[in-house]
Amino acid sequence: MPSNKQSRLVTIAEPAIVISLLLFLFLSPIFIYQGYDYIQWNLVKQAWLAMLPFFILFVLNHFVGIPLFLFKNQKLNYAIASFLMIASITLYSYTTSAPPANDRFRGGPPPQEGRSDDFRPNGRNQMPPGRGPMNARPFMLPPYINAMLLSLLILGFDSGLRATFRWTKTEHQKINLEKENVKNRLSILRNQVSPHFFMNTLNNVHALIDLDTEQAKEAVIKLSKMMRHLLHEPESGKVSLSKEVNFLKSYVDLMALRFTDNVEVIMDISNDLPDKNIPPLLFTSLIENAFKHGVSYKFPSYIHISLLAKEDQLRFEIKNSKHQQKSEPSTGIGIKNTQDRLDLLYGSKHAMQIEESPESFKVTLSIPL
Repeated sequence: MPSNKQSRLVTIAEPAIVISLLLFLFLSPIFIYQGYDYIQWNLVKQAWLAMLPFFILFVLNHFVGIPLFLFKNQKLNYAIASFLMIASITLYSYTTSAPPANDRFRGGPPPQEGRSDDFRPNGRNQMPPGRGPMNARPFMLPPYINAMLLSLLILGFDSGLRATFRWTKTEHQKINLEKENVKNRLSILRNQVSPHFFMNTLNNVHALIDLDTEQAKEAVIKLSKMMRHLLHEPESGKVSLSKEVNFLKSYVDLMALRFTDNVEVIMDISNDLPDKNIPPLLFTSLIENAFKHGVSYKFPSYIHISLLAKEDQLRFEIKNSKHQQKSEPSTGIGIKNTQDRLDLLYGSKHAMQIEESPESFKVTLSIPL
């Protein structure tokens, strides 16, 4: 799945960035102190020794300070530990790299008097440009100040990098957990539909056994094909639109078995439906609801079903007659089940409209393909 690939990339990216940076810092002195045909190894070793305290600082912060303090919400302890590490680096730099007191802030060695290049044609001994106190070299920060600033940059970079990747991993975990929860909830809703459908269909077949044995046998065969359709549902959670249409036709035929010609059942399904996949049993609850509440044994009744595709949208419409009858206890399956599944599957990308009058009940559903 794409989410799993992204999670693996996030897991690999952090150590890859850290290792690449450390390799760059380790190899940079070799390229800096490389002559035409040789490498000044003495200067390279000095550079490595100079970087060693900062490498120790990085390791302590990356593997000790951040996981033990920062990621465990002990920010004060992390701040204290960071201050102590920076202070140690600064003190070490001050004691090992401090220049002599008489030359610490001077732009360079004093000019030597009597040099021939300090004389001008006018016969006066003049200071050449860049030698006088007004033309001294720019002020340079002491080494220990540079060490302190570099330590702050290292801690800031490492902490920001680890915090960013940790937040990214947490977000991926939340997304994966939400997807898993949605999948489980869809499975529960789907499992609610299947047994309920199976129970209603068996009741219809049972009613046929005494009335028409041959028709009851055909109903059992059709039911077995429909159950095979349910049992062999693909792992993707979707089936082809053509298979789902055949399932709906068989389902309507089985539901209509126990009704007389007084019930008009019309299915208007487009012949040019696209070769797309949709979630299974998405319309079954709506059809079952229409047969349950829209059919009367005393009065003429009807159920009209239409299905067509237009501009990457699948439009399902079902309309049934409405009769005054004693209400049956709700099973919680019908329209609410369908609405819950639609919200989980499509969010705001679907549209479901319900139109109700004293004589009819109509549901119009549009989903993207």
